[in-house]
Amino acid sequence: MEFFSQSARLNIGIQYQKRGSYDAAMRIFHLAAYDNYPPAQHHLGDTYRFGIGVQQDNQRAFMFYRRAACNGFLKSLYKVAWCYQFGVGVSKNLETAFQYYKMAADQEYPVAQFALGCCYEDGIGIEKDDEKATEYYGRANRHGISIALYDLARRYEDGDGVGQCYQHAVLTYKKAAHLSHPYAQYKLGLFYFYGTVVEKDDARAFQLCRAAVAKGVADARCALAMFYEHGIGTEINQSMAFRIYRQSAEEGDSYAYCYLGDCYRNGVGVEKDDKQAFLWYKRAAELGNSEGQYSLANCYKDRVGVGPDPRRMIELLQAAASQGHVLARECLGWD
Repeated sequence: MEFFSQSARLNIGIQYQKRGSYDAAMRIFHLAAYDNYPPAQHHLGDTYRFGIGVQQDNQRAFMFYRRAACNGFLKSLYKVAWCYQFGVGVSKNLETAFQYYKMAADQEYPVAQFALGCCYEDGIGIEKDDEKATEYYGRANRHGISIALYDLARRYEDGDGVGQCYQHAVLTYKKAAHLSHPYAQYKLGLFYFYGTVVEKDDARAFQLCRAAVAKGVADARCALAMFYEHGIGTEINQSMAFRIYRQSAEEGDSYAYCYLGDCYRNGVGVEKDDKQAFLWYKRAAELGNSEGQYSLANCYKDRVGVGPDPRRMIELLQAAASQGHVLARECLGWD
């Protein structure tokens, strides 16, 4: 083995590990690690952290991560920080976690830059600082990290710690969406749907929302259902719209309650049923949803699934109007 470079020796050990020859692999890893080879020390940390062919041992994992970190290995600086943040193999210490993240981030390690942005945003081991958070998210962004891209885009969109700029938000959402970040796909789809700082493109909006829903973004479901219901960027498919609304409603989305109420009231993708419409609007209203309150008020006015009740109607309109619901305010003459 002495004729092999340290890198080659480590690679041989990794191949043994992949084949299940764990004893041989561990002998090679330990030889390289005790020769002070940082990648081997880091790999031993991972081996003990995840129990690959050995009993899981977080304390030994931390020990090897720290040895590699002391030798300047960037991945290990990040892992040591992570261990301190979550108390893995060592006592939890957020201030020390922050210091290690910063050491790695300042050497342009993108994952650590993103983590440091989170520290500044959430006050982890340091006082909250939105400007610093934006700076480190931006630095991670330059390395193409999709999560950091999404967070930076969100900041541009909301003006959080940085000047609000929809153009920059869209450009950054595009980069994150290109890396298949599901929430970035959804957000970008909304920009295309509304035509905000980009040319309106319903087909692109539909494609992006569908991709986001496929990856489990619950917030995108009602948008996708709406596209199917009205044929926006795709063929009209009211049955599909109803199924998606129903799925979101079953998971507790109060806006989906309202859309489902509309489906039952108007016979969209399901047989018309005023009583079901009333029940779904009522569920939304009980959760404080202003659209649900307004729709339920109309049920009392128009006798949809319930008898007339002018007093209850006014109460619901006032509740919706107090939350800024435009149509409810108009009905009450508040504007």
